Amino acid sequence: MSRPSEVYVRPLTEEEQQWVQRIYHQTTDAMLKTHCHIILLSVQRYSVPQIAGLVFYSEDMVADTIHTCNQGGAARHHSSAERRAACQAHR
Repeated sequence: MSRPSEVYVRPLTEEEQQWVQRIYHQTTDAMLKTHCHIILLSVQRYSVPQIAGLVFYSEDMVADTIHTCNQGGAARHHSSAERRAACQAHR
């Protein structure tokens, strides 16, 4: 199913944008880094197809990431990544 290409992250507060940039530069979690990259590109008004081409993921995955950010904020990705890291550490 194809998604509309005109999906963008809502405007981020300065604090949210700094947080996403910090996580992007500091994380070793590849998926979290990709999610942050998608959010940062969307804030710069890159379209879903443009972002998908840059991060080598499907347009659906990019749009899902943007929708998740819009619904729950950027911290929602951070929380799920922390849970994944904690689960992996206890294996």
